[in-house]
Amino acid sequence: MLKKIFITLSLITAGGIAGKVYAQDPPSGYTTNYGLSMWAQGATPGATALNANLTTIDAIIKAANVRIDQIRTYEINGKILTGDITITKADLGIDTTNYGGVPTSRTVNSKALTTNITLDKTDIGLGNVPNLDFSNAANISTGTLSAARLASNIYTTTNLDTSNIAFLSQNNTYTGSNTFATVTTDALTTKALSSTVTAIASSAMDWSLSNTFSKTISANTTFTFATSTSGQMVTVAITNTGSFTVTWPTVSWVAGTAPTQTTGAKTDIYTFIKVGSTIYGTAIQNF
Repeated sequence: MLKKIFITLSLITAGGIAGKVYAQDPPSGYTTNYGLSMWAQGATPGATALNANLTTIDAIIKAANVRIDQIRTYEINGKILTGDITITKADLGIDTTNYGGVPTSRTVNSKALTTNITLDKTDIGLGNVPNLDFSNAANISTGTLSAARLASNIYTTTNLDTSNIAFLSQNNTYTGSNTFATVTTDALTTKALSSTVTAIASSAMDWSLSNTFSKTISANTTFTFATSTSGQMVTVAITNTGSFTVTWPTVSWVAGTAPTQTTGAKTDIYTFIKVGSTIYGTAIQNF
């Protein structure tokens, strides 16, 4: 390694020459991130070079401290990032005290969703339909429509199948009979509600027997479902007499994880609803 040698000689009257050597080796390289000088083994860097490195390190530490101070003041929803942050339903603007958990600002036809809503003929767009009057049904007697209710023929529309409908003009009396075409509808799947709670004899739960089931377990228990129908919902109360576990058949749980049965003479309430071929499950625990 080449060295630049600066020699200062001074004459000593005692009969000799003494020399003081101040040397500085060039750096052998620089660090990747901040360009600090790297010196070879045995190098003798001068104060200027060393101080330059110290100045760079000082600036890096200062910038890091400033950044840390900035991060300390960062916030989420007015909460400083100094630890774990809990986001509540109020933080997200969710008010579950109202009907269906919908904020009071939500409306249907300018009616707030805070309770059940009654829609009248104006709400559903029938307020201006000619010859349609809901206000005085008493004017219609058996077989005869009052002239006051019918200024002209009954209102028709291109979207109405009139093939089996008899039209009456004002003052006409309908005295005959007419056969209407069969109306096809999709039957709704329903189950009669049981007035009693059905105890689960072993571990098989037959959905056709009831909508409400109960069982007290004294051992680890694996349940099975039978005769479940799409659209049906059942409620199951499970009481644990000790530290026993409960295993359910294939169920789509909240967050994809089945709840753990509460132990120690506690009761958990499970609700299952079948939609298509999927059974969804929720639980309210620790009663």
